[in-house]
Amino acid sequence: MRKALRVLLSVLLLSSLISCNGGNPNPPNDNRTQLEKVDDAVSSASHVFNGIIADKDDKGNDVYEVKEAVEINGMTVNSGTMKVSQDGRNTSVEMDISYNENGQEINIKSRETTELSVKTTEGEEAKISLEETNNMLEKAKQIPASSFTEAAGENGVVAYTYEASEPKTAAKRLSSEDTADTSEIKKIVITFKNESTDEINSASYTYAVTFISKGSEYTATETSSKEIEMKRDNKPVDISEDLYSAFTLDSVQTAEEKETVSLAFSEVHSAGYPTTMADQYFATLVEERTGGAVKIDVYAGGVLFGEETQAIDAMKAGELAFARTSSSPLTSFVQEFDVFSLPYLFSSRDHMWKVLDGYPGQQLLQKLDENETGLYGLAYYDAGARSFYTDTPIDSIDDFTGLKIRVMNSDLMKAMVEALGADAVQDIGPNEVYYAIKEGRIDGAENNWTTYESMGDYKTALYYFDDGHMRVPEVVLASEKVLDSLDPEYVAIIRQCAKEAQKYEKERWVEREKASKDEIKDSVIITVPDEEMMSALREKMNPVYEKYGSDFSALIDEIQALDK
Repeated sequence: MRKALRVLLSVLLLSSLISCNGGNPNPPNDNRTQLEKVDDAVSSASHVFNGIIADKDDKGNDVYEVKEAVEINGMTVNSGTMKVSQDGRNTSVEMDISYNENGQEINIKSRETTELSVKTTEGEEAKISLEETNNMLEKAKQIPASSFTEAAGENGVVAYTYEASEPKTAAKRLSSEDTADTSEIKKIVITFKNESTDEINSASYTYAVTFISKGSEYTATETSSKEIEMKRDNKPVDISEDLYSAFTLDSVQTAEEKETVSLAFSEVHSAGYPTTMADQYFATLVEERTGGAVKIDVYAGGVLFGEETQAIDAMKAGELAFARTSSSPLTSFVQEFDVFSLPYLFSSRDHMWKVLDGYPGQQLLQKLDENETGLYGLAYYDAGARSFYTDTPIDSIDDFTGLKIRVMNSDLMKAMVEALGADAVQDIGPNEVYYAIKEGRIDGAENNWTTYESMGDYKTALYYFDDGHMRVPEVVLASEKVLDSLDPEYVAIIRQCAKEAQKYEKERWVEREKASKDEIKDSVIITVPDEEMMSALREKMNPVYEKYGSDFSALIDEIQALDK
């Protein structure tokens, strides 16, 4: 599912290039062109498909289908299908969606394709990896549009050409034994076409890069096309002019000379922590893909703001560009974020990510964008699962009775521990847990594996009850004021890089958690409750859900429905 949707994001690059709203579906104003309205509708529908399990058609393609009306971003998707096809270097995404707009029935059929090929000067297929092909195309797209010469074409064809005055590396200068990375661009030819008919609006471009690599000359060709069939109350809508005007040299050559922008990213965790590593990865990606035009400096260890709430206030004021925070403080802006604090909400890490990557999680990020919070939600990070650890074993629920358990300063967490029959202790900081257990002031605490190991709590609390009662994700946030001041092209890049940083952080978290477990597994006693005991634990939480989850019953149902 997530792999298919990553493919979708890469194929929808054209949509990012032509969108003027900074990547936010359905902006509040309606001064958009018809094409932008279509693009926003397709983007919103993709969030719906994100929460659906794919089926396979007879050719093995992933197919997603909306079987009942779903409302998102103020738009009701009545029906829809999406097919994601991938064949080697070629990718295709087809959408057919139906929705209501101001009482009118809108139907959009959209097809976007990207085809890649690399050939030798003799016209034969070259054995060059997809990664190398993409790297060369990316390198070519860093050449400013002002370096190209326009050549008028026939039948609606417009071509632009770039030729290097003298490639630094010529094929004849290299020996066959030279294996260094000496790729140099010789020529770029970009051809735009408009082939709209009465019912189908179509535009495409072919991007051909001739380059020299390790003594041989090749031509990498990327063909991208977009076809849209739109009907309003079953009458065709002509958007050919908007579509054609969106395919321009500036939309393809992403590195026109622009002033460098420096932005700050606040992180309270230390260097080497999974979230901090992902922040830095995000910053590197953005700098690379904007050709150095946007530079992000990550300040770890709370150097800028020691409290996440302080960073949030600074972003709202436009004094800080980015921060990574827990989702908990965001309940002040979007109350539904509070649902993530409910105990035993997620059955596993996979379940949590199915929710975060799917419709429920993406809808909450979208609400940050739409609710005039001053914040944009870019991506989620993993913060692990919290479990109990004590100085006495827990083999049954009755073993919780009378235990003094340290928890965060949260009424909900206090209620959770008391529902199990234990006493909640909230006047002890995380740095004091080790000594508090050793001195007998408390019997245990609850946290994730990494904290249990790194803080040394395992030395006094030898019993780890691995119930994973709480998984509170973290969120990468951006300042609305800062992002709205940037070129929309850069905003689209920033949003995409944040999604890639999310994937990177998930991998780093799993590595860090495993390292913590491996470090102490021979020194502690681990109890993993069976399904019968987990069921009993969830039942104990009924009063907690009645008090803290009653406002989110529909959202809780959506989350639980994805645990299949």
